[in-house]
Amino acid sequence: MTARLYYNALHTHPARNSIGLLLKDGAPAGSFDAGARPGFVTVPVANLATSEWHTYEILLPYADSVEFRGLIVNEGAAFAAVPPRPVIRYVAYGDSITQGYWASVPTSNYPARVGDARGWQVQNMGFGGRQATASDGTAVGSLKGAVVTILMGVNDSIAGKTPAQFEADYTNLIRNIRAQQPETPIYAITPLYTTAPYGGGALIPQYRAVISNIVASAGDPNLRLVDGLSLGIDAGNWAALMPDGIHPNDAGFALVAANLGPRLSFQIVRPPRGLVFAVGQAGP
Repeated sequence: MTARLYYNALHTHPARNSIGLLLKDGAPAGSFDAGARPGFVTVPVANLATSEWHTYEILLPYADSVEFRGLIVNEGAAFAAVPPRPVIRYVAYGDSITQGYWASVPTSNYPARVGDARGWQVQNMGFGGRQATASDGTAVGSLKGAVVTILMGVNDSIAGKTPAQFEADYTNLIRNIRAQQPETPIYAITPLYTTAPYGGGALIPQYRAVISNIVASAGDPNLRLVDGLSLGIDAGNWAALMPDGIHPNDAGFALVAANLGPRLSFQIVRPPRGLVFAVGQAGP
């Protein structure tokens, strides 16, 4: 069995990472990368000589635009019912830090690591260059996650938003999530440690205070604060964990996930199923 993927070159940012993964029974079983853009890539998935059953998953790149165009299988190949996805869906909203820039593969960013450690399904809603945007709350809420995190601020700072502007956008973002999910736990993560001098070095600390005040004054017991400075990256270790002073690398994401995951609680929401399939070869 092989998969056909199409790197369509429709991304609006330059492709930052084009590597995708193949998992077999939950373990890494290969990777793939772009050829020409636009262009097709054929990914070997399985070559089974017995009637054993296995579950295969294709993880598309986190920072490229790729389409799944189908499977090619031998005549007589058989497919089993897809194992259910984890009941708990974790929705992580943010910018390129959440998306995973500097992660080597799609499973290395902090949302993927938290999901793996907790046994949750993950919906990564991190987008490079994104600022806190009120209408995004509607999109996040529509995913019906059992737990939601927000990590925003760096790009707002680059844009020079005043603390008052940032407060209004962040408040309306949460309000729009709450319109669809009145009681779902939302974790507002203040910006991680950074050495980037955005806003003359003043805006990021002010944004941290803004987020803290929003949570404290909301009167919402399911809106909770996570201090981004407490997630492991600091003045003493950032050079090894955050090469550009903004985005963690694999080791940095591992540390952030290890400190964040245990703090998150959830509500049970049964999510839809996605691109996962079980495959085997027909027996005699």
